[in-house]
Amino acid sequence: MKYLLAVGACYLDTILDVDHYPAEDEKLRASSIVRRRGGNCPNTLEVFQQLLDLNENANPVSLALCAVLPSNSSSGYQEIKASFAPVTNLTHCIWREDNSEPASSYIIRSRAVDSRTIINYNGLREMSLEEFASVADELGDGMGRCHFEVRSRPPILCRASKQVAVLSFRDAYRMLLAGASSTFVTITLMS
Repeated sequence: MKYLLAVGACYLDTILDVDHYPAEDEKLRASSIVRRRGGNCPNTLEVFQQLLDLNENANPVSLALCAVLPSNSSSGYQEIKASFAPVTNLTHCIWREDNSEPASSYIIRSRAVDSRTIINYNGLREMSLEEFASVADELGDGMGRCHFEVRSRPPILCRASKQVAVLSFRDAYRMLLAGASSTFVTITLMS
């Protein structure tokens, strides 16, 4: 079975809804709080799973995430794992056993102006070329498609793929359903 491997950050988001943005040093009570998994790649995998669930004729494909995560015994990792279970394979993730906190986003959403402010924290050491190469080698020909979330063009692309293409989401989904035989890479440049 081929994998659709998504490589990028996985966050735990904490979203606070407020009536208005607080002024400096103002105390403000939130009207609601939501905690959920986030990140470009995990969200992409979730959408692909929903699309595959809708199409019973789709070629079998397994969804996998390659992200840097905290210790697999941490409560943060357990929360991330539960949000995926059982459809997304997390065995290709890189665990930082010396960290207990996942990458996190704190989002303040204002009802007054219908906007949000996002504050990120990520104390996890970034994935190295060697770590990704090990995952790519382990998957070998099983890595049918690869989606990278990157902040700059990564040097890993030349080693991770036979062909590099930037695809629209619709084209990537069509290729996934068609069972394209070569490895394709989609790249999302994050600002």
